[in-house]
Amino acid sequence: NFVQAAVQKESAMALLEALSAQEGMGVAYDQTVSVGFLAGNVEGMESGLYLLDREKGLTGRTDRVTSLEWMARICLDQMWLTHAGIHFLFMVDLEMLERTWGTRGYRYAMMSAGRLGQRLYLAATALGLGCCGIGAFCDWEAADLLGLNRSSRLLYLVAVGKVKRA
Repeated sequence: NFVQAAVQKESAMALLEALSAQEGMGVAYDQTVSVGFLAGNVEGMESGLYLLDREKGLTGRTDRVTSLEWMARICLDQMWLTHAGIHFLFMVDLEMLERTWGTRGYRYAMMSAGRLGQRLYLAATALGLGCCGIGAFCDWEAADLLGLNRSSRLLYLVAVGKVKRA
């Protein structure tokens, strides 16, 4: 039930803080997941693809030309995703996972992405926003849209935005 309304900049910053918090993330493999986001309708923020340095709590906008609409199409044409203000993206380099953690690396990365997604659910709810995780998308198209290298993949997407109230 996302509505096309801007997410306040303060709310977006609080969501990024929730992802950057280090408490409870003491497992070494948690750093294998990279976090980015597509800002589509965020007050005071230019639309586009951003990357988050969770350790420093800093973001940077990339030069990738992309949109919530393209990502919604890649997410099996779930066009309702275009109404969310932000799509948070959890990405991983599969070759690096294999070298570092062996055959369990993918499992570890998925658990980390899930934990980070849960942080978004909790923070979004506290801010009065809606949240929805998406795990079904076209892998190669997502990698191409985001400019990922050949061995990297999008694991999980979490859309956040204002929702209809009953």
